[in-house]
Amino acid sequence: MGSLMAAHRSPSPREQTLGLLDCSLLDQPPQVPMDLTSGRVLRFGDGTKDDPDRSDVLARVRDELDVVRVVDEMPSTTMDAIQKLYEVCKVSLSEKGPLSSEAIDKARAVLDKITPSDVGLECEAQAARVWRSPQALSRKRIFPSSPTIRYRHIYECKSFSIGIFCIPASSIIPLHNHPGMTVLSKVLYGTVHVKSYDWIDKVEPLNLLKVRPAKVVRDGEMSARCGAMVLHPEEGGNVHALKAITPCAILDILTPPYSSEGGRHCSYFRRCPKSLLTFWIAPVSPGILLNRTKGSEFVWLEEYQPRDSFVIRRDLYTGPAIKL
Repeated sequence: MGSLMAAHRSPSPREQTLGLLDCSLLDQPPQVPMDLTSGRVLRFGDGTKDDPDRSDVLARVRDELDVVRVVDEMPSTTMDAIQKLYEVCKVSLSEKGPLSSEAIDKARAVLDKITPSDVGLECEAQAARVWRSPQALSRKRIFPSSPTIRYRHIYECKSFSIGIFCIPASSIIPLHNHPGMTVLSKVLYGTVHVKSYDWIDKVEPLNLLKVRPAKVVRDGEMSARCGAMVLHPEEGGNVHALKAITPCAILDILTPPYSSEGGRHCSYFRRCPKSLLTFWIAPVSPGILLNRTKGSEFVWLEEYQPRDSFVIRRDLYTGPAIKL
């Protein structure tokens, strides 16, 4: 695995010790890098056996860490950004989701730094920047004329998945859920309109129509300038729809990923027709909604199957390969 060392002043032994216990070093690593897989120390000082700071730091760290391992040589190459994202996810996410809120913050911080060039999308990103310009004569050679949404799979295990949705302008991913899942999404290029909801009642409905009240938590545009969006299992807009304003790409981390065996199916929803609202819901709606939405916009959503024209096709990921 590549070195995480950064070029700056040599930290004091105290700074080195504290740095080892603070995983925020992922963003600005100190002189003492850490193996993200095992949490073990990899190198100290200038690497010489007679370095007094090295012995001092080792003594302090052994009192605070169970396992300390020192190696004499580390590769000098820089770790790919997507590799760094994988390494952080591997130690922060589990089959039950994030290990803690701090784990989400660490993964989000690394995700925020991913750029199109890190995942093989630089040409598409450049074309998207001039999409509205009349001079963009070659855009058809970059973006398919078909409105088909494409998914570039990068990695998946039982704990998390990483992939990129490439969405043509005006294409829509219908309202859908992420049951029991935490989602981190980062717009890599372009602009997308996001409308998301949280369920008001956390219990699945017993009626055959599967109609449920939901409140709007997000309704606006996002671009590459925005930080990563985090959806939690029961808050943050777990049910959302996306419409591409311009060609765009969204890098998604799902933890845990969709799984039929795990009962995490992707279901699609739409606003319940007014005729059904009058017949089925009107008698029970006032008390429920007025007490729980606190002035937020609310809707009734019903599960449905999207039209056959809605298709997401698998596409080839062209960025750096992840080293497992």
